[in-house]
Amino acid sequence: MKFLNFLCEKTPADGSCLFHAISTSMERINPIPINTLRDIVSREIVKNDKYQKILSPADVKKYIEWIKQPSSWGGEPEIIILSDYFNLNIVVGVVETKEIIKFGESNENLLFIIYYGGHYDLAGMDFEFQNHSNEKFHLLRKKVDNVEIENLIKKFEEFIEELNKKFDFLDLKNYHIYCVDCGCMFMLESEFEEHQQKFNHSAYASIENMNFD
Repeated sequence: MKFLNFLCEKTPADGSCLFHAISTSMERINPIPINTLRDIVSREIVKNDKYQKILSPADVKKYIEWIKQPSSWGGEPEIIILSDYFNLNIVVGVVETKEIIKFGESNENLLFIIYYGGHYDLAGMDFEFQNHSNEKFHLLRKKVDNVEIENLIKKFEEFIEELNKKFDFLDLKNYHIYCVDCGCMFMLESEFEEHQQKFNHSAYASIENMNFD
């Protein structure tokens, strides 16, 4: 099969965007509900000391209670755990910096995720077959789907660079409140209060007092 292009598959901005992306990617082989992914993360944290070190100095018990909440935002620790658990080679493209971050490179199932600095989307892959039919993939099995991995990653880098050119990044000078629970930023206190009520997020900080370097 011949690779054609990457597609941005939007995920809901409900605090579970990372989990939505991973869940959708596995629909072909092993559909996993969002709450099950959160449960897996919480169990693996308890079982494996190496994951607890990733969280340090976070309180593991508090983290487990937090990550099970539907609006709790996933990030690098959750990617590492789910990559190991499901044998996933997860390639994350950071749109703002154009950085490509690889998790579980030796794992057998390959997927691509787009990160905007506060939200994850899944990258779909459009392929053409010899009979000229097209099919979209969210996940590739390296030994089965017979694709050139390095070339595909290079195409993903180019895709992220194009997204970088199109994407307007936030000017922090216009924002005053940072939601610690999910990373969203707000100009007005009333906007954050509305966000609190909708997602039950309570931790916040003043952007003027934070270092984003």
